[in-house]
Amino acid sequence: MDVRTRIAPSPTGPVHVGTAYTALFNRTFAHKHGGQFILRIEDTDQERSKPVYETMIIDALKWLGLTWDEGTDVGGPYASYRQSERTEIYREYAQILLDKGILYKCWCTPKRLELLRKRQQANKEHIGYDKHCLHLSDEEKKELEARGEPYVLRLNMPAEGEVRWMDFLRGERKVNCTELTDIILMKSDGFPTYHLANVVDDHLMKISHVIRGLEWQDTTPYHWYMYDAFEWEKPKFIHMAWMMGEGGKKLSKRRNPVSVDFYRSAGFMPEALLNFFGLLNYSYPEDKEIFTLDEFQNSFEIERMSKGEGAYFDLVKLKNINSIYLRDLAEKKPDEFKSRLMHYFEDWVDRIGAMATERMELFSDFTTQNWFYNAWDIPTWKDPWDVKHIRKVGLEPLKDALLDYQKALSALDGNEWTVEKLEETAEQVLQAKGWESKKERTAFFMAVRIAVSGKTMTPPIFDTLATVERFHVISRLNSAVEYLVFRLRP
Repeated sequence: MDVRTRIAPSPTGPVHVGTAYTALFNRTFAHKHGGQFILRIEDTDQERSKPVYETMIIDALKWLGLTWDEGTDVGGPYASYRQSERTEIYREYAQILLDKGILYKCWCTPKRLELLRKRQQANKEHIGYDKHCLHLSDEEKKELEARGEPYVLRLNMPAEGEVRWMDFLRGERKVNCTELTDIILMKSDGFPTYHLANVVDDHLMKISHVIRGLEWQDTTPYHWYMYDAFEWEKPKFIHMAWMMGEGGKKLSKRRNPVSVDFYRSAGFMPEALLNFFGLLNYSYPEDKEIFTLDEFQNSFEIERMSKGEGAYFDLVKLKNINSIYLRDLAEKKPDEFKSRLMHYFEDWVDRIGAMATERMELFSDFTTQNWFYNAWDIPTWKDPWDVKHIRKVGLEPLKDALLDYQKALSALDGNEWTVEKLEETAEQVLQAKGWESKKERTAFFMAVRIAVSGKTMTPPIFDTLATVERFHVISRLNSAVEYLVFRLRP
């Protein structure tokens, strides 16, 4: 068969490193076999999908060197490659399954579904839909339709037996139907869910191999069942080990830097990132650890992919790999090294902008006063914590306030990382603690400034926070809390 693979990110936030990791293996496998690699934008979540994030996806993948043969920006024989422009296609195929009795209308309200979930939790039952609307009488259904009540379309999964499916890498898999539920395929707003759009597009775009993270394995029984219902030939499914952070936990934006743009702004080289992603899930011949994208593609064999569940995202190893690439570039291509270094500093200056000049007297002040914006971390704080504003309130209350702010910021999405939202979140923390006096507010803002910059004087605090990388702010607040706990020990 013609090998065709795809990456199908949702434009709902900055590009996750997992997207790039998956794209690398899809592109490598397709091009190894003379096939095509497709970029498809899954933007059916109308509330969260933003054009700016689609642009960020394209820019980040191209920066890494992961180009594609068909996609939203280059076209192709199966356009459109943006799912929001294919809604009529999905409705057509949903109707086919509805006519077959594979889908059914569900009018259940959010309130009923929440009560059902709570009851199942209390009784320690499997959490899932109870097929209530499937068993409504014809009269009840006609009444609901006559009233124009909103409904979704659910997949009528078998209540008994097993769904067996094949993973091209891991072998046969199976799941008992009692562990599944009747998932929603079409939302009440007329847009498909991931499950329907994904299967329909993979079929129509002739995707031969679906290479995706192991976290999607639980959706495969539903997709396998849908292929059978449509009577379509199935692609080969390959589930890659997912990225793991510290303690064997799935890589999380609340605990780790997960945006490709973060690593780009931190000064990592795209070649080093791709090299690192390859090592996460592949055993290179002769245990080779440093290789180019072309070398990786030429050596690639599915059998050498990891069959484990997790691949540890080791930042220390990533830095070591990047240092090798930096030294090699400086030695072999000094002009290119200089050009990239200067471009990095230009981006730094552009990001900080006019804020950098507020306290500058010399050009050299730029680096001495503003190094903390781009530093991977800042050193242990000492004297700044002894300023008079903090002494007036005390380290113990400030430690608690910083922890509350750190937790609140961790809950923000990347698109909420704005001056206004950061200030609003701080005000919520202050109100919750009942801190209304000038003394308390000044001490809190000073503590945040010291935690994030290690300095008592910076440009306006929320402008500073919005300019520093999100992960750095959260990480530094956490480190400051840990430092204060140590300081407070008897």
